[in-house]
Amino acid sequence: YFRETRSSWNKVFTDPDMDFDSAKNDTSRPGRYQPKYTKQNFGGWFEAGIADNLGIVVSASHRISDLPTYTTGGSGLQLGPDNALEIVSTEPGYRNQKRVSDNYFAKLSWDANERTTAHLSANYSAYTSKLFSSSVLNSGYDNDHNGL
Repeated sequence: YFRETRSSWNKVFTDPDMDFDSAKNDTSRPGRYQPKYTKQNFGGWFEAGIADNLGIVVSASHRISDLPTYTTGGSGLQLGPDNALEIVSTEPGYRNQKRVSDNYFAKLSWDANERTTAHLSANYSAYTSKLFSSSVLNSGYDNDHNGL
């Protein structure tokens, strides 16, 4: 399967008193307002009977989100390579936040007899995001999670 959605295909209805703009995101929720986005999701599954009483299921999915988010820009100080303070400046504009999620699943089922069934399954999940706060200079960070 394949699914995709884009903000250009959609009309978001919000409260007129709410300033729905990614420039209003704060450090606690850097992806709160997402008026612009591209999201793709694709994957598949396979089922097979190995024998009359034995079967397997395998599935995989991949999700990608690109979220152009407005940054306010400005000037500030940061530590340079020699631990000296240096002035850095960033122009206001859009930068991409990105999220990627991968999921894999496998299951083996065995019907030993009418009263006994055994299942063995495994699931692996990987998540990566590249985020930043729209109002904090040089605030980019990566977030990675993996689980079995």
